[in-house]
Amino acid sequence: MKKIIQSCLLVVLSVIFFTVGYESQAAEKPVTVNRFLLQIYSDKKEEAIPIKNASVKVLYYDAEGKRQLLKDDVVSDDNGEIKNFTVNLPEEINRVYFQYGLTNSETGSLVNSKGAVYYPIVSAIIPENRILDHTETRFIMNSGNEETKETNYQVFMFWNLYQELVKEMKENVQTAFDAFPDLKKNFDFSFESIPVIYEPNYNPGKGAGFKSKSSGLGVIKEGTPSIFIPHRETLNAFTHGEQKESLSGDLSHEWAHWTMYQALGSLVGGRYGDHYSYNDDVKMSYKEGWALFHANRYPFGYNWNWRLDNSMQTSETIYEKGRLEKCYGKSTNWTVNSVLRDIYDMESTNREPEDQYDIAKDWKPDVASMGEEYRQSLSTGLMFIAMVNSKATTLEEYVTYMKENGFVKDKIRFDIISVLNGVDHLGRFTLDQNGERINY
Repeated sequence: MKKIIQSCLLVVLSVIFFTVGYESQAAEKPVTVNRFLLQIYSDKKEEAIPIKNASVKVLYYDAEGKRQLLKDDVVSDDNGEIKNFTVNLPEEINRVYFQYGLTNSETGSLVNSKGAVYYPIVSAIIPENRILDHTETRFIMNSGNEETKETNYQVFMFWNLYQELVKEMKENVQTAFDAFPDLKKNFDFSFESIPVIYEPNYNPGKGAGFKSKSSGLGVIKEGTPSIFIPHRETLNAFTHGEQKESLSGDLSHEWAHWTMYQALGSLVGGRYGDHYSYNDDVKMSYKEGWALFHANRYPFGYNWNWRLDNSMQTSETIYEKGRLEKCYGKSTNWTVNSVLRDIYDMESTNREPEDQYDIAKDWKPDVASMGEEYRQSLSTGLMFIAMVNSKATTLEEYVTYMKENGFVKDKIRFDIISVLNGVDHLGRFTLDQNGERINY
């Protein structure tokens, strides 16, 4: 009799467990996200931008208002879209939430002045068919503060700029590899992520900077590299296009320091007066000149102001930024920038007739037929690979490596652009601080 009762209890319990499990499953239904795109604007919808390459958590809030995480491994793509996944949530829940984190493993995190990652969150109503294919265009405002619509927009714009900057250099290097596969053999480098500090209306007055050893801040671990980009007060009066141009220059400059640090290790320290002042240490001129070059290359490509391109050769121009002849041949950041610029850009027939060198054309004579975008990419990729492979710490070492390792095919035209900027054919500065000739 006892065995019969035990058997009956087991049957009853199994029925209960089966029923409870069935009811639990029945209480949830799948929601399929075919596509969700969040676009942010501040005051003009036509200026709305996506949030690219962001980590996204999918969640809902239950009847008690408690947050319930559904999925935490979603990443928005280069267009800002999240696609093709399914989550299960209670049938009575009519809204799903997407929390965007401005962080990913490829580039790093964008953090505020306290080291906290930006985490905007939005929601979407679940359609009757429980299939979401939706574009949400909106502003994001903090606690009813109208001004934060604009500052939040700046944060998302900056994040996208950071993603585009890293992607651009990776593509430039790949362009060179695709054209010349042998270049891969000696290229021992990988693009590592790094956190970037940026907060609208925050500027402690030290200017943009790259730190190889952070003191630790929020998610930024102590002893690890970081980049800081200040918010310049003038940005508030700029259009969004002008803001992007200004921030592009600062970010590309500091990120160039980061990639050079990855390639070389510890770089020369200390401060310099400005980009046009004399540096006793030629390593400083090279390090800062490399970063200065990328600060103008990335935002402007070949479309750099021609007066700046010619700035060291003449004092006749009225335009103030064209009067930098004091840098000619001397150890300054601007001198290195000018040499690198003339290696990079197209031959200049009308505005600087002596400059007939173009590294992309030197490697690929028919490059003009392949379009300007490709040409710029190939030039940048070749110069970056030379920086990494050479392990150069001075302009002289960089130029010497290029000439001795096949990066320069047309050495005559290459030497002419060196002389044009006042350095000799080995990339050495020819004048001292007082303008006196240096004897080597």
